[in-house]
Amino acid sequence: MKIQWSSAANRDLVRLAEFLKPVNPRAAAQVVLNIIVAVEKLADYPEIAPRIEGHDDRDIRSLMIGDYNLHYEIKGDLLLIVRIWHGREDR
Repeated sequence: MKIQWSSAANRDLVRLAEFLKPVNPRAAAQVVLNIIVAVEKLADYPEIAPRIEGHDDRDIRSLMIGDYNLHYEIKGDLLLIVRIWHGREDR
């Protein structure tokens, strides 16, 4: 399965790293790496996470990766990473 990151998901990943970097640069790098590795594994089992209700015409799912919530969409053989945020963020 091919992985594609939306521009919003790319911005989210940079934002999360920039938030952590001043406090702990190693932790910031590790969080980014953990998310990327999890997404690569997710491509093997994309249906592992539950679907998000209210998107009947799209297969959008939500997966927690540590403290981070990842929304992604399955589009045939494409795994589109839609958004990422910390679980404590007001979303």
